[in-house]
Amino acid sequence: METMPEVPLFPDFRPILLEDKKLLAEYLKASEPQISEYTFTNLYVWRKSDHAVLSKRDNMLLVKVLRYPDAREVLLAPLGSKDIAQTFRDLAQDSKGEKLPPVYGLSKAQAEALAKAGFSVKLDRDNSDYVYLVKDLSELPGTRYHSKRQAIRRVLSEHKCEFVPITPDTAELCLQLQEEWCNLMDCNESEGLREEDQAIKETFLHYERMDVIGAAISVDGELQAFTIGERMNRDTAVIHFEKANPKIRGLYQLVNNWFCKNGLADYTYVNREQDLGEAGLRRAKEGYHPHHMVEKYVSEQA
Repeated sequence: METMPEVPLFPDFRPILLEDKKLLAEYLKASEPQISEYTFTNLYVWRKSDHAVLSKRDNMLLVKVLRYPDAREVLLAPLGSKDIAQTFRDLAQDSKGEKLPPVYGLSKAQAEALAKAGFSVKLDRDNSDYVYLVKDLSELPGTRYHSKRQAIRRVLSEHKCEFVPITPDTAELCLQLQEEWCNLMDCNESEGLREEDQAIKETFLHYERMDVIGAAISVDGELQAFTIGERMNRDTAVIHFEKANPKIRGLYQLVNNWFCKNGLADYTYVNREQDLGEAGLRRAKEGYHPHHMVEKYVSEQA
């Protein structure tokens, strides 16, 4: 039996492996992360496009990825750091004379501590996460959600819809839907969509080992939508993927609503990740009226 390679000491790294799940889960559980990047599924299924690699120093775990659109190497906020300013000093000292990569995904508290210690920090608005009350997305209350309720009523009046769990059989149907969705959206013409397609396939390939939560919707007897999420911390789940047949109006609103009702009832919040600075995505996320944003900060060595 092949032995899993040890996680090297900083500044050396190695690729993230499926076998790292237990190790990362221990660090993630201890840190109760707020940022969407810090779930095992996100780190693993995007590892090829993000070139995600792992290192450690003392009691900390370090993840380095490529940050787009300029594809430069960055560190994610260190897991297990007790004093972020001292951590930065130690990492800079260990970098063997090379400039420390920018550090992304810092919390507001970490950013304030770094600024107080003289480090340069700035808000990363395009990568800050949108967080909603599960109750709001389940009930869609008041006039501000009128258009969402109307879209759901329309699809339910025009089609027979059924909420179904993801099983090995329905997983195959989800992958078929993803392939059809990619054909409609010309995924081959978009690097981002190609990479997302690969990440979705990775998720379903290792579905039972990922600790993800997901569901699908059957419309008139055929699977036409699916969604996949994951526990982030004790009161928050995160949505990784949400796909629906774009030809069926109101289906995206329905899968969002039904998954919150039937799949996320044990959580207070749902993190629907960032908008990446895309205007259309920002309007869509703001249209669901987030309860709050998880602000992410970046610090770069001068």
